[in-house]
Amino acid sequence: MTVIVITGASQGIGAEVAYAFAAKFNQASVIHLLARSEENLLSVAEKCQQSGASVTSWVCDVTDDAQVAECAKKILAQGSAPAVLVNNAGSYAPSSFVNPALHISGDEFRAQINVNVTSAFLVTQAFLPAMLEQKSGDVFFLCSIASLHAYPNSMAYTVAKHGLLGLARSLRVETQKKGIRVSALLLGAVDTPAWGAAPGVLHNEFIPAADIARTILAIHQLERQTTVDEVIIRPQWGDVPSCTDISRKSGDITMNTMSYKGYAARIEYSDEDDCFVGHIAGINDIVGFHGDSVSELHAAFEEAVDDYLETCKKAGRPPQKPYSGHIMLRVPPELHAKAAMMAEAHGKSLNSWVTELLSSAD
Repeated sequence: MTVIVITGASQGIGAEVAYAFAAKFNQASVIHLLARSEENLLSVAEKCQQSGASVTSWVCDVTDDAQVAECAKKILAQGSAPAVLVNNAGSYAPSSFVNPALHISGDEFRAQINVNVTSAFLVTQAFLPAMLEQKSGDVFFLCSIASLHAYPNSMAYTVAKHGLLGLARSLRVETQKKGIRVSALLLGAVDTPAWGAAPGVLHNEFIPAADIARTILAIHQLERQTTVDEVIIRPQWGDVPSCTDISRKSGDITMNTMSYKGYAARIEYSDEDDCFVGHIAGINDIVGFHGDSVSELHAAFEEAVDDYLETCKKAGRPPQKPYSGHIMLRVPPELHAKAAMMAEAHGKSLNSWVTELLSSAD
């Protein structure tokens, strides 16, 4: 029996990997699906079972040491160690050192590390001893083009994905003579539910998630003396610098934001929870909200702002304000003069002309 363990298996790439292995090995496969969304897990399991595979769903937060240890213990008690371990769980959230709207707290930074790197460490560590004992097994890490170079407004994600590739390389060095094959897939934009709500996204220009699943299956089927250390998979039309709440138009990538009562929201899509999660940007107080649709997200954001203002009022302290609306700029005199002339030519004050220009900027 071929035992397969897949994290982040409730949809997207994880689900496609499960479908591919179930279709290939049928009744000769035992597939364990790990994720936090029980409803989605059951849906994926049902589809795999139609191919004859034996499937078990495990509701598990793979960033939690105790939950991972307990889940692995139960899986290993059922039989053989995994022949295939796919570390697919991950999440993206925009972040930046210099863009005030994308500043993040230490907790938010650590959350990106936890879901993208710590999860893979915990899961691999939990199953590796049994795989080493059977002297066979394939471990896959779903990395990113961001594992190789940085993207703007993706600081924490880039750090996390660099770390994930380092984890894969370390495991490869330590286990290559012990029967374990380690493969890191460095992915460009993959067509997953994370893109579903983004306006203007051209899905036929992205990598189909099923192609990633077929790649993993093909690598697993190679002769045991052959391994694929790292493979880069990109969309034909090129890389996309961020993977949540963006739109592609006229060849440019723009990030959509929400604002209410002077506050801006930073939005991320949680692939595992299948919902949008947001935080009020530019303040030290941590105020979060979530929604399953754009309309729910807007309503939740406005409710979060109102609740925050009311809480501050009851506590007798002024709410934090991210921006005052006053910008002090130092520019060369010749640029100042040119801007003043342009404003006059448009029949506007310099302040009005600059404000209008900034408002229309992509």
